[in-house]
Amino acid sequence: MPNLLNDTKLFNAASYHKKFLSIVIDIILILLSLFLAYLIRLGSIEVIETRYISQIFFIAIILVPFKILVFWIFRLYHISFRYIWFEEVFSLDLSGDDG
Repeated sequence: MPNLLNDTKLFNAASYHKKFLSIVIDIILILLSLFLAYLIRLGSIEVIETRYISQIFFIAIILVPFKILVFWIFRLYHISFRYIWFEEVFSLDLSGDDG
């Protein structure tokens, strides 16, 4: 019987699943924030559906891969969230906001 604690394939598989889940959650949040930004600005779902839906799709096609690539370059998918503290989460502010 193999020792599951020493089986690196098991841990690598779990790591890939966590990274995949993180990417999927980020994609959902990016799309949701884009839609909510339009909703707050325009104030009506009907206006979005009739006039801006193609614009939202176009921006999403460009925005989602770009943001996932930036997150990957800054190694946000390579850190272990088990041992992270709130201070470290807030220090990930990469927006360049000086205020």
